[in-house]
Amino acid sequence: AFLLGWSAERLTMRLRFLVFENVLRQDVAYFDHPGHSSGKICTRFATDAPNIKSVKNT
Repeated sequence: AFLLGWSAERLTMRLRFLVFENVLRQDVAYFDHPGHSSGKICTRFATDAPNIKSVKNT
C-alpha cells in the first residue's frame, strides 16, 4: 500500500509539473479565450491531477 501511494504521489506531482510547464509556454493570446481564464486553469490544476491519483490507487 505504501508503494502504491508513493507512486501515485509521484505521478500526481509529475502531471502537475508538466501541465504547468505547458501552460507557461502558451502564447499570451491563449489566455484571451474565456475557456482559458486563470480561474479555470487553476481549477483544472486542483482537480485533474488528484483524480488521476485516485484512479491509480484503485
